[in-house]
Amino acid sequence: MRALILVAALTATAPTPEEQHDANAHRCENFSTPAERRVTACSWLIEFGRLSRVRQAEAFYSRGTMHSELGRHDRAISDFDAAIKLTLNFANAYHARGMAYENTGMFDHALRDYGEAVRLVPDFASALNSKAWLLATAPDAKIRNGAVSVRVAQRAVLLVDFPTHHATLAAAYAEAGDFAEAIRAQQMAIARLQATGQVLSIPEYQSRLELYRAGRPYRR
Repeated sequence: MRALILVAALTATAPTPEEQHDANAHRCENFSTPAERRVTACSWLIEFGRLSRVRQAEAFYSRGTMHSELGRHDRAISDFDAAIKLTLNFANAYHARGMAYENTGMFDHALRDYGEAVRLVPDFASALNSKAWLLATAPDAKIRNGAVSVRVAQRAVLLVDFPTHHATLAAAYAEAGDFAEAIRAQQMAIARLQATGQVLSIPEYQSRLELYRAGRPYRR
């Protein structure tokens, strides 16, 4: 009798396949889910979920972003590859793969992906900013191009008034040799940090301002 009661209790509490699918979908899509749990949930969806091509691409993208957050950039690139193959116009996946490439030192690949993200979504401010930052600050001189970086960074600033976008514009001006404008843009970036309460970043921004005042561009 006790065995029958135990079996009944287990049956009553075990999630149905639909409930398990919904729970993993929620964890995979929820940005507040801890990274490793999100990777596990997305992996379950990719392997067992009955997903459309678009939803499967989104699951690969979500898992890739978590791999990137955890520093596993090669695995992230693999997931973004899969997402892009499933949905060729996935601008976010191109941008995210570009950042993963940049973190592994594959700057030419990163620049190509940022360009593709912007081609797909011309007003994609984050991708514009990433492209401009790479063109301004890459350690590889063959990648840097101050004049193009200025044009791209100006578009990002016009679209979204973020401190990071002003800082990218400052780095672009410095790479182009226009240090007066670099100083002005970096001062604006610092003012935007102060206005938005992002005080922890001010010392880093201030150090770059001093670099521009000394007539030197920022290099990573």
